[in-house]
Amino acid sequence: MFEWQKEIRDGMLLMVSQNRGYIEATHNILRYVHEIYIENNSHLYTESELYWITHYLDSVVYKYFLLRLAVEQLQSVRHGRIYESLWPAIENSVQTLDCSDDEQILVSFALEAFLFEARSFLDIYMILVCLLLKTGFTKGHMSKSTFFSELDKVTIPPFAQKADWMKQYFEKKVFGHEENPGATVSRNDWGTLLRSLRDRIAHRDIITLSFDSQERFTNDIRLDWPTLKGITYHLFAETIGNEVHALFHQALCHIYELKWDDYQAVAQEAV
Repeated sequence: MFEWQKEIRDGMLLMVSQNRGYIEATHNILRYVHEIYIENNSHLYTESELYWITHYLDSVVYKYFLLRLAVEQLQSVRHGRIYESLWPAIENSVQTLDCSDDEQILVSFALEAFLFEARSFLDIYMILVCLLLKTGFTKGHMSKSTFFSELDKVTIPPFAQKADWMKQYFEKKVFGHEENPGATVSRNDWGTLLRSLRDRIAHRDIITLSFDSQERFTNDIRLDWPTLKGITYHLFAETIGNEVHALFHQALCHIYELKWDDYQAVAQEAV
């Protein structure tokens, strides 16, 4: 092994270890509320259904870990540039922090990894929802139209109302219309945007680099960084990451009929 390979390995392991606590805090709450729900409602499912629910819950947890690591890769490159260049820029009255050619490669690599993992997470999450709501879905390709068709099939209480609520949530909050194209706190079209970008890089083309970031720091110094729809890559990924978290504390908890915030202390004790 070359010394630089060891440094890369050590850095990647550090990224995992430094983020494990935050990510597993989310995992702990998710697993805890899920177990409460299953304990109270196991009589509604067959043994086979319970097996596949557990299987896809594990897959959702795993994919969430990977997409959060991709977000951290994007954030780390950004923070590294700020750490190295902000104060020298202030001292020398430089107005922009430029993205180097190597940093462009890194953030592009991390963004594509994020798009793949986030798209995979969303597909698996929709399968988990179908299993929890007993739509009858067992195998095959999951898509937006398939998901909505599966939810429409549910007519038996207590799942029918939850399926209707979930469909409305996805229509408005995941595959909805976003009036503000530059929205960064939350987006109603994040699922549509995610699927479009992932399919583009997987089947057709590369994402052309744009540099119209308006992210600014001390002395109005601008971060000249790759953007999507005017949003820097790291902020774009973080925005979708926030929406993914909402699928846990809002959407799944609606199925579970439990409040996510009631179990924050349990998660912290388990970390």
